[in-house]
Amino acid sequence: MTCLHGSDGEEGILTGFEGSNGDILNVDPRTGGAVTELDTRAFLTRKWGLPPTQEDIIAGYNNIPYVKSSQNTVRLFGLLTQSPHANEKTSAWILSRTTGMLPQYELHEVKALKFPADLHRSNDKLVSVRALVVSPFPEDQGQVLYLGGYGDLEQAVQNTAWAYRVGINTALRRYSAPNSSSGSGP
Repeated sequence: MTCLHGSDGEEGILTGFEGSNGDILNVDPRTGGAVTELDTRAFLTRKWGLPPTQEDIIAGYNNIPYVKSSQNTVRLFGLLTQSPHANEKTSAWILSRTTGMLPQYELHEVKALKFPADLHRSNDKLVSVRALVVSPFPEDQGQVLYLGGYGDLEQAVQNTAWAYRVGINTALRRYSAPNSSSGSGP
């Protein structure tokens, strides 16, 4: 959950839910009414060309920070989900939400790096982004993110937690589905 402050001065609560759709809801705290802003499963299916391979999706698997990129100010949602594309099975995922009259969502891929062999990880999958924070260090001038994650997808794992340091504009590159000519894309 996180608080929203609209351009009209109205306040709201933005929250993500675990489930088949992984809905993101905008809740009016005055009335208790909620509007589904994003059906995450349908959104991912459009972006990937195929549905996620994981039954449940968790959107907002983190503290949903507010960050400024070179183009926009956005909220970031870590996801627990899995791409249907073979070349993306080790990736983790972020949603960004740009505010405006109608909020716009984009998908961003966090690709797995090759970990040193002496780390003895049980697998190379990132699985989920569980923590997102803008760097507190002055020299980063608010343009660096720290991402961290872990998720087991209900499998026994060992030493799978990870942390990355990445520039905001790099982290917020728009996702591009795999080329369909490779046989793995839509």
